[in-house]
Amino acid sequence: INKAEKIGPVRSVRPYFLPIAKEYDALLAHSGGSAEALAQIETLKVNNLEEIAWWGPEYFWRVYSRSAPHNLFTSTDKLNQAVIDWKLADQEPIYRPWVFNNDLDNNFKINQVEKITIAFSADKNYETSWQYSTSTNNYARCQNGQAYRDELTGEEIVAANVLIQFVPEEEVLDAVGRLKIEMTGTGKVWLFRDGARIEGTWRKSSPEGRTIFYDAAGSELALKPGQIWIEVIAGEKQITVE
Repeated sequence: INKAEKIGPVRSVRPYFLPIAKEYDALLAHSGGSAEALAQIETLKVNNLEEIAWWGPEYFWRVYSRSAPHNLFTSTDKLNQAVIDWKLADQEPIYRPWVFNNDLDNNFKINQVEKITIAFSADKNYETSWQYSTSTNNYARCQNGQAYRDELTGEEIVAANVLIQFVPEEEVLDAVGRLKIEMTGTGKVWLFRDGARIEGTWRKSSPEGRTIFYDAAGSELALKPGQIWIEVIAGEKQITVE
């Protein structure tokens, strides 16, 4: 199992994070959150590793060379200890696994795509792209035109699967800019693997339910063994495929 000595920055929680954590019954590490999110943690009975609590220093630390709130970190060792302390280590996972295969069916290789670019906002600093490499059979991530790298190792971030999960337009709730994003229901999905784009749908019946991806024929999409990155796109963001 790969270990990370530093994970972060750990930020506050929002309601649309909770259905993702809940479908795995995961231990959710965070620092505070919106009032709605904190209330839903209790309602949904999410395993709650809250930094703003008396045990915060046991599982998190702050790097004071960086400005708050971007300076809170944890590690795999600390998170693994939290799993033990929360008595979750011996629990068998009950979520439904996704389907995987090594070789993509030739029927899905028709729509070849080498690059995916997502404009998350008008600010180019947040423009994200994924470039496919035939030599590695992976997708390398860039942000604002620069390679996206692990801060500790310097290694480029790559994924064997990139999924774009389309969800309804976000709703702005207040002047601060808090958002409502619907993560349950159904919608369109694009899977990029092996240099090809496969179009289908996603379904999630409830906050506790598993998000499952299907192809146009209704069969469950098979992912490639390896790293999986899901980009959640709310509304009509500009996405370019080349």
